[in-house]
Parts: sequence; structure tokens; C-alpha cells
Amino acid sequence: MVSQRKFVLLPAFILCAVLLTLTGCQFYGGPPTTAAREDANFILFVSNQSFDLSTVDIKVEIDGVPVVSRDFNVANQHNWIEFPLKLSTGDHQIVVTSTSGQSSLTHKFSTFGKKWCVVDFWYYATEEGGAGPTPRHFSFHLFDRPPGFQ
Repeated sequence: MVSQRKFVLLPAFILCAVLLTLTGCQFYGGPPTTAAREDANFILFVSNQSFDLSTVDIKVEIDGVPVVSRDFNVANQHNWIEFPLKLSTGDHQIVVTSTSGQSSLTHKFSTFGKKWCVVDFWYYATEEGGAGPTPRHFSFHLFDRPPGFQ
């Protein structure tokens, strides 16, 4: 009887191992893809908010897939560039880097339904309007509805 249990447990163990492997491979779902705005379920906005670095290179990867790689000008500071994307429902990871901005950000987030995301680069070497110096960094904000600047 003991040997019969081993044979019953073995297929169950193999099934669990296969399911865990498949689940692990799909932890972040399918790769992000660019999409028309009306088909997108993830609207990414990226901006340079630093007058001290009027142009900064910004690269964005979601789940290891590059989705943005370009220079961003501060211009009037309130100029967000929109990148409509299609993401699978579930857990994701965004990695934002800048060589000229000497900064990076890694953030995990989940999507269920449509989301809006704002990534900004910030840097002020000296005090600006009483706010004080601001170190080089990225901010990340995720919303269930369009941000107010749209």
C-alpha cells in the first residue's frame, strides 16, 4: 500500500511542478505592446520636470521590455508625453533609468482594468521658490482615471 501512495503522489507532484513553472514564467503576464489610445489599457505619461537639466534621456522598461527610450526636454515643465500601451492584467514591474539624469527607479504595480501612470524626472541643484534643493530622482504615480493635466 505504501508503494501505491508513492505512485499516486508522483503525478500530483509533477502536475504541481508544471503549474508552478508555468505560473512563474507568467508572473508578469505577456509582454507590453504599444497600442492605439482607444485600445490601450495603460496610458504612460513621461516628463522632465527639471530646469537644471533641460534635456534628460529617459528609458522605460515594463517587465523587461523597452517601451520608451528618448530625450525629454523640460520646455515649460508641464509637457507630458503620452505612450499608450496594452498590458496584461496582473503584476508588472517598471524600470526607469537616465544616464544624464544619473537616476533610476524600479517599482512593482498591478493592473486590473484601465490605468494611467505618470513618471517624472526631478532635479533642482539649488533652492527653487522655497522648495529647497531636490535630488535627482524619478516619481511614479498610478491612477484609476486620467490625471488632471490631460
